[in-house]
Amino acid sequence: MSSCKLSISVCTSASSANVQGLIDEMRSRFRDIVADVDYFKLPYNDIDKFSVADSGIDVMLLCHSIHNRRFAITDVTDALYQKFLPKAARVVGKSRVGVIVHDMPKDKFDRPDVYAREMNVFRRQQPKTFKNSALAMIAGKLDFKPVEIIPDDWARLEGFVREASLHSRQQTERGNNKSLDRQCLIVTLALIVTALVLV
Repeated sequence: MSSCKLSISVCTSASSANVQGLIDEMRSRFRDIVADVDYFKLPYNDIDKFSVADSGIDVMLLCHSIHNRRFAITDVTDALYQKFLPKAARVVGKSRVGVIVHDMPKDKFDRPDVYAREMNVFRRQQPKTFKNSALAMIAGKLDFKPVEIIPDDWARLEGFVREASLHSRQQTERGNNKSLDRQCLIVTLALIVTALVLV
């Protein structure tokens, strides 16, 4: 069974130029599973007041540049997405929310041992980010192709997109199955009532 094609919103308070390389490369790499990948502008200030419910976002890929603001997603002092990320997870669904912290120096992610150490620090200091997203990763530049994302994270990103698509399909199927179950129940009750009347 094939998965539904999704629309991915690359959400950031920075300009579209900061993430255009990522958008272009995702469109190319994931064209078999993604309907489109678009830039979505988030407010620079008071992001916690932003209404995710009214945004029309299908799948959210939250991109945060440490050049724009420091590495403060959740839990730490001056965290930017402390309320926003849990709200997004509730509205969009955790399986449909991913986080990429980018513009990291190359020496923070170009070696597996260093990358693992940085991610462990991220997970330990900002656990709410991981609790409210299905994907969290760090990267370098995302403005031009090829973007600075390690191969393992490209695989994780593809897995995230495929899982989001599968999750969507399963929800639809569950809804359809519930509808069929209700119809079967109604028919069964009608037959029982008819049988009792005939008796």
